[in-house]
Amino acid sequence: MTSLPHFKRSGMFCASESEKNMDATRKAVAMVALAEYQAIQNKYVLHLHNTEEELQEESTRRRRGCEKRMSSAVFQRISGLDGVIGAIDGCHIRVQRPPIRGGDYINRKSYYSVLLQGIVDEGRFIDIFAGPPDGLHDARMLRGSTFYTEWQEKMGDYRLLGDSAYIGQAFPFIVTPKRDNGALTDADHQQNYNISRGRVIVEQAFGRMKCKWRRLRDLQNTRMDIVVMIIMAACFLHNFALGAVNGCDEHPEGCPREEDGNE
Repeated sequence: MTSLPHFKRSGMFCASESEKNMDATRKAVAMVALAEYQAIQNKYVLHLHNTEEELQEESTRRRRGCEKRMSSAVFQRISGLDGVIGAIDGCHIRVQRPPIRGGDYINRKSYYSVLLQGIVDEGRFIDIFAGPPDGLHDARMLRGSTFYTEWQEKMGDYRLLGDSAYIGQAFPFIVTPKRDNGALTDADHQQNYNISRGRVIVEQAFGRMKCKWRRLRDLQNTRMDIVVMIIMAACFLHNFALGAVNGCDEHPEGCPREEDGNE
């Protein structure tokens, strides 16, 4: 009779210890499960974030690839040359004599100017570099631009059309005409003609921009930072208006380009 209460008390004590152990086990399992869940969640969110960036990069690559194929088709139709997506050239933008090193900006035609390097696809400026003084040759200006340091990434297997200023091993991505030394073949003459036909696009872009935004014909400013911003703004406005404006009312056959070419 005396053992029963003791047994009950002992049983109650054992049950209490068991519950405590179970509670501790549950908490440990819950903590482990929570840690695993958080690890999985973090991994998933990070993976999702990376996936979104990868999708955006892939979308950009595809869009640019599509644009390049379209440009290549345009130049093939115009010039008969394959793998060409643009034309490059430089031009003068007339300015007032800068107060600092103003003599550097006098060009061979005896007026002050800065240079604008433009790369044009089927009419849009796709890359610009503005601000150097007239003393720079087109080839040297290209080597000093950011486009030159990144041309392999930007061009891939495609090429640009350029004039004889870009002849040289430093520009394997530019198709240039052969100099006429009196020994050119018929095929050489045809190639030069095709290049000239394709290069018309960049010349027309310069002419149209200066015709539309006539302040570029004579920038009444001596601060080079403002001059560069005005030139860049004109290039952006040219691209923006290209699809909205059908030609030039004053020059329906194409805006003439001033004698502003660099060498």
